[in-house]
Amino acid sequence: LWSLSRGIARRQEEYHAALGITGDTQERQLASGFQRIDRASLTFIEFMLDVCHEEVDYMTTAMSRRGLRESVAHAYRTNSRLKESGIRSETMPAFLALLIQGALPRSEFVTFTGLPSEAASDQLSKLISIGVVMSPPSNLHGLEIGLPAWFAQDLLPDFLLA
Repeated sequence: LWSLSRGIARRQEEYHAALGITGDTQERQLASGFQRIDRASLTFIEFMLDVCHEEVDYMTTAMSRRGLRESVAHAYRTNSRLKESGIRSETMPAFLALLIQGALPRSEFVTFTGLPSEAASDQLSKLISIGVVMSPPSNLHGLEIGLPAWFAQDLLPDFLLA
């Protein structure tokens, strides 16, 4: 999910300015067999490193348990596809556990919902039908996270698809 191009897209004006600084007009000198890098090149390198650090910070925050919990709660409150599909808020803890762990046995997912078995199974079927949860054919007793683009955009609103 980490992306340098997304970070550059967020700071496009600075990037273009930095590219202008390090264009073909820069002068480089050779000394003792090594290429000396001029100030414009160092400025560009510092800019790129700064973009990388911002992206790492963004992803660290977004992927923290707290960040994920807030994003999932927001999506459950506001996402029209979840609402139209009849997804109940009781499935949120189960979905969050699946998101954090990447995979869960069906029985644990059902338990995390706190719903009666039949209602939990119905909700799970709805989550699978909209692609938010996947049931891999190789493991009929297990579940995996599915993140369609429409839902990933809800979970990571500042995430520009680059």
